Amino acid sequence: MKLVYPLGILAALSLAACSRSSDSAAPDAAPASSLTATPWPSRVYTGVRRNTPLDIIPVTIQPMLPKRGIFAAGGGTTTMPWRTIVDLDAGTVTTATSPNVGAAWFSKLEKESTRPVTGDERNDLTDLAEHAWREPMPTIGTPAAGYDEVLVSVDGAQAFFLEGYGPITPTAAARLVGKLKAFAHS
Repeated sequence: MKLVYPLGILAALSLAACSRSSDSAAPDAAPASSLTATPWPSRVYTGVRRNTPLDIIPVTIQPMLPKRGIFAAGGGTTTMPWRTIVDLDAGTVTTATSPNVGAAWFSKLEKESTRPVTGDERNDLTDLAEHAWREPMPTIGTPAAGYDEVLVSVDGAQAFFLEGYGPITPTAAARLVGKLKAFAHS
């Protein structure tokens, strides 16, 4: 019986020490890998993901796609091209633009840069991407001349591809593309 009491005290002291050491960590501190630990939000979404087989995504886009992330681009014969790639595994946002009207957005562009994606950006962008993946698609009317936007979301073996044949119009997809376009032009 005398051994049970000291062991109980040791267990209590051990628990107290563990809780003190975790309490002393900054509440905002997160391991560097936390951006990639969960590539998509764990929220509950309505609707079903509309998946696009990776092999039917245009070959000009495929080499630029991250394994988990978001790709958006736009341009055409009357506008300057832009491109944004959010790579959730690398934790980066890569943007590219060109001052040359009519240049192809899938080619090497004059101004390219990469920066870390913040936790808030990651959450906001993946949330919009998940909604875009599931929202109803409108019937495309007359394609716009001189400008086109594309959006691709990739989550491992699953992908979603949307081409606007002009600006992308579904609500969540349009908001997502708007944010990614703003990243490219900032």
